[in-house]
Amino acid sequence: MSKLVVEDHPILLSPKLAEMVGLNEAIFIQQLHYWQTTSKHVHDGHKWVYNSYESWQEQFPFWSHTTIRRIVARLEKAELIITGNYNIYKNDKTKWYRLNYDLIERRCAEYPDRQNREKKIRLPELSKRTEEPETLPERSIPAEQPEVLSEVPDQSEHQQEPNCSTSLSSLNQALPETTSEITTEKKSEEEDIGACAQENPFTFFEKNGFGTIGGYISDRISAWCQDLSDELVLEAMKQAVEYGGKNWKYVEAILRYWADRGYQTVKDVHAGQLAFKERLSKNLYRGPAPAPMGRDIPRNSDYDIDAGESDE
Repeated sequence: MSKLVVEDHPILLSPKLAEMVGLNEAIFIQQLHYWQTTSKHVHDGHKWVYNSYESWQEQFPFWSHTTIRRIVARLEKAELIITGNYNIYKNDKTKWYRLNYDLIERRCAEYPDRQNREKKIRLPELSKRTEEPETLPERSIPAEQPEVLSEVPDQSEHQQEPNCSTSLSSLNQALPETTSEITTEKKSEEEDIGACAQENPFTFFEKNGFGTIGGYISDRISAWCQDLSDELVLEAMKQAVEYGGKNWKYVEAILRYWADRGYQTVKDVHAGQLAFKERLSKNLYRGPAPAPMGRDIPRNSDYDIDAGESDE
């Protein structure tokens, strides 16, 4: 067992980078960095890495094809990696990759170190005196940085903590100003949690006419929930019901379609569908509607049941 740990070419990983962008994304960045430093393909003054998704999966056999697509899409959206196309043939759509080193260095410099992150944030105690509490001076905070409660530093420290940005979206929400707002928000959160607990892909599948979940379909649902999210899998099932395609093959075709386009949230899906409807309204597709081909997929849908079959 120890030989596997020592001799199986371990991947070096920065813990700070993993905390900042996520474990899977940090692993991909580290591997891309290795290939980019050894690459001999130079375009526009930068070294590039030429790799297909199949090649990436050979390097990361513990990830599915869909997981790799999702990781690349997230890193592209965050602009931590830059993609291009320097292929000789126009029909070759294989992506070229390079790291955005400048942005990565800035993000790492702005990200607080472990000591500052683990420091306990406490509200200052109110004085027992009758006079009004002293007003704290306002600090200038960059637009993309969350507002942080004032910290009580340890007695051994004499310097002010620097303002550090964070990628946690939950910290960007403003604190409620009144007790009634706190109660309302807490009740809303409890209602959302209760709704999620009652409705999940597995129960929805069996309660809406898809059939009984066997071992294979259960494994596939779990895999898609891990690669995308429970919410997207549930949304795909709901749309399958609306389109009249109550079978797992159609649901999986929808999920492949969304994964190929890098959709990560239900909001992304709705935005993409709205854009598709707008294209149709502009008469971009003026040809007559194709005759039915005997499939169980509605012809007015934007999904292909055979999409991505070669990916498995």
